[in-house]
Amino acid sequence: MLDNPKIVRSLQTGNVSLTLADKIKKYKTDALIKFLQREEDLELDNLKVIYEEKVNGRDFLKLTEEKLERHGMKLGPASRLADFIKEIGAICQFPPKTYTLEDDDEELKQCIREIKCRLGNMGTILADSNEAMWCEYYTCCRNISAISPT
Repeated sequence: MLDNPKIVRSLQTGNVSLTLADKIKKYKTDALIKFLQREEDLELDNLKVIYEEKVNGRDFLKLTEEKLERHGMKLGPASRLADFIKEIGAICQFPPKTYTLEDDDEELKQCIREIKCRLGNMGTILADSNEAMWCEYYTCCRNISAISPT
């Protein structure tokens, strides 16, 4: 199923990389059904359960083969969808590289000073701040902390 490059790819939106699971979480029922018909080659009658139970993207990622069968889906489609859901959850975009830094590392200290200075200039961010402001904070921290090992 996930050998298909359309499935495995991640989506680039601005500075944020979304996994397929992140994309699916945002789907409403109709969009989810269209996606599943396209990607999993399922007929509309196989997806009737998803429509009738008003399953959205978040709900879909929590489904199991047993739940699908209990609500009337045939064994074949239920099994394929359950496998697909497991594979989506198992996709790891890329393992991050880790580097050991000493507490007295001068580059680390400079990086922390720079982050504190820039975030101090930006002001306080509140829980109800808009997404653009959150992105500015994230971008600031990410760009400054992108230290290449020496």
